[in-house]
Amino acid sequence: MMDGLFSGNAKIRYSNMEIIYSSEKLIDGISYLLARINIYVVKSQSINNINGLTYYMLTLNKSEINNFLDFVGNLTIKSKDKQLNYIKNSNHKINLKNMFNDVIMDEIVYIENIETTSYVYDFTVEDTKNFIIQGNLCVRDSFHSSGISKANLTGGLVRQNELLNASKKVKTPSCSIYLNKDMIDVTDLFKVKEFSNSNIKYYELQDMIENISIENNPELTDEEIKYYTFFSNVFDDDYKGCEWRIRFDLKLDTLYKTKKSLLDIACSIYSCIDEERDYIGIVFFPDITGRLDVWVKDNVEDPETYIKTSKKKKLEVLEHHKEVIDTIVSSENKYQKFIKNILIPTIKLVPVSGVFGIEDCYYTQIKKTDEWMIDTKGSNYKELIIQPYIDFKKTKSNNMWDILETLGIEGSHGFLVEEFSKVITVNKRHLNILLDSMTFPGKIMSVSRYGIDRKNVGPIAKASFEQPIENFLISATKGEIDNVNGVTSSITLGKLSRIGTGAVDLIIDDKMIKRELEAMKLDKIEEEVDDEELFLI
Repeated sequence: MMDGLFSGNAKIRYSNMEIIYSSEKLIDGISYLLARINIYVVKSQSINNINGLTYYMLTLNKSEINNFLDFVGNLTIKSKDKQLNYIKNSNHKINLKNMFNDVIMDEIVYIENIETTSYVYDFTVEDTKNFIIQGNLCVRDSFHSSGISKANLTGGLVRQNELLNASKKVKTPSCSIYLNKDMIDVTDLFKVKEFSNSNIKYYELQDMIENISIENNPELTDEEIKYYTFFSNVFDDDYKGCEWRIRFDLKLDTLYKTKKSLLDIACSIYSCIDEERDYIGIVFFPDITGRLDVWVKDNVEDPETYIKTSKKKKLEVLEHHKEVIDTIVSSENKYQKFIKNILIPTIKLVPVSGVFGIEDCYYTQIKKTDEWMIDTKGSNYKELIIQPYIDFKKTKSNNMWDILETLGIEGSHGFLVEEFSKVITVNKRHLNILLDSMTFPGKIMSVSRYGIDRKNVGPIAKASFEQPIENFLISATKGEIDNVNGVTSSITLGKLSRIGTGAVDLIIDDKMIKRELEAMKLDKIEEEVDDEELFLI
């Protein structure tokens, strides 16, 4: 239905998609349907100057276009589908002022209590705590969300589709982490936060940098000269003979959160970039200063050696490429170009603390035990469960493939039971049948025509699931035979399925029948003899 509405009447702009209809009721209905699948749109209206009619328009920005394509798939009209995928894969920035020209964003200056005789109503919606009112305005219950930081996880229909399709790329990957009670006081929120900031949340050096300065042959102050002399005596003097200095001023609060010293950061830079110390030398100051000096040595090679090459096919720098490079990079500025375009971007990506993939941490208190657990934004399940401070028996990921790789198919089955129970309400027997069909081969199969094992399923079962005409045509072309042994094909053709009482076959005992027939003949002969004797008497 969505495909038909948007394929036929959608207009695709530079970074958004618009759909226009003259019926406000239809526009409101479309916006309600989109909101149910977590797609939120902007509604506007305009008057046609020629005929005087009022038209209503819904606008989807880039992020909502991504959600739309994830739900709908591909549009029937290929040209529009191609345009939408171009917007999805592009890096266009959205100007909020142009989209929400009737919304004014301003800073909250102060908050105060006021006395009023009128009533203030607080609507509470069970479970979700949010609802949609007229005009597609999404409202969140303020009483239950104010001051609470929580991971924004995918739910509802979108999550159901992820589970049914056995998606390997989860839209909002997350892990629920339980800490080891023997090593951390899980009832103390401060200690839990301290541990997560220093061991779980992933930090790169760019998250700590406050300022960067590049200098050529800088003049050292008297205090710096004294410290450099002390550093040479205690650590090393790799900085000597270098002309270019990159000074990093780091955020002290982030250093405190991660519990990392400048010595740790210097070692991380060496191990990731220049383990042999051929190109750089690092001087780190006391931790309280947050200052790190990286000196660049005078042995930078020709610029073309730094051009990325493919692993399969080596990329050669041709003569006309060298001419272009020479116009940009020369012997006078090659150090500056190397520092700005290669060295600094590489240093910024050096991992400093935490587990790769964990972007943020949120904390939830378990009411029964008053213990704190951690919900993460991002996932790296394999790395998390090997941490000694983490209880690997309780920690779990919301990605079924992480569970399959670490805990096997039985663990995946239990995970799917728990996740499906959150998004659909059915009898557990029906749910177990569905999940058994997804996991019985020893791997996870999606509930779609791509997940069904086509070798073990007959043509009728395939046709009854999806694309009946196409499946019948393929089966007829290949001359496939359906023995009507499956449940689906038996129900379709009105045959008793081989389940329950239908699973029992009656087999005739030929020897027993033969014995019974012989016994019947003997009985008949005896009756005839008795009749003859009675007649003679």
